[in-house]
Amino acid sequence: MNQLNKRRTDRVSKEIAASTSTIYQAILNPNALVSWLLPEGMRGEIEIYEPWESGKFQISLTYLDPEYSQAGKTEGNKDVSKGIFTKLIKDKQVVTEAAFESDDPTLRETMRMTWNLETVPSGTKVEIVAENVPSSIDEKAHIEGLSSSLANLAAYISRNQ
Repeated sequence: MNQLNKRRTDRVSKEIAASTSTIYQAILNPNALVSWLLPEGMRGEIEIYEPWESGKFQISLTYLDPEYSQAGKTEGNKDVSKGIFTKLIKDKQVVTEAAFESDDPTLRETMRMTWNLETVPSGTKVEIVAENVPSSIDEKAHIEGLSSSLANLAAYISRNQ
């Protein structure tokens, strides 16, 4: 079985009481992003963030709980993800491709993250589609992490509107 056959697609969505424009800006603004993207128990730092097509990004995530002191994909308690913005459709979609810095070859392969924004009566339906998710990333934990990010985004929007 080749490596691509071992990969999967994870998908989560949430309706958030805000316009698609507000959500889109919260994704593209690095200060906003670092405040809501990370699941509980992590700290983040955006080292590079060029939110335009072909622009690069590098984000470091650190696990704060000592229980996860060796949970990092890059080293110890740290994940470093590097990628590019591949597609931006104003107020509708953000697509990135990224890989982790890691000794594990499955984590160095590109994962595509698509953020779809759709106007609904209650505001915006935000859908995250993660394609080519490395098999070494636990599916349940990944879906919980993505769902946590959407809950954090809703809370961020609520506080800042």
